[in-house]
Amino acid sequence: MSVVFGRRAVRDDPLGDELFLSIERFITHEVNPQLSLINFFPGLMDIVPPFLQWWRPWAVEEYERTLEYVDEISLLSDKLIKLIML
Repeated sequence: MSVVFGRRAVRDDPLGDELFLSIERFITHEVNPQLSLINFFPGLMDIVPPFLQWWRPWAVEEYERTLEYVDEISLLSDKLIKLIML
């Protein structure tokens, strides 16, 4: 996690736990051919109507879940600004 957010991973960190959980969900869905079909054929987004896009609910949920990392990114940017000001 230090590579991504510039801080060490510690046990029982809610943001770290959520990050690892979202990575696990992402990998699980990426290896599932039915859910990752859109990655192989992105043109389906234009052809298939939204109510038939079975992958959409999962994708929207994951997108909203990743918005929680905004706090982590702002902490990193504050740290970088302090470093630059030295």
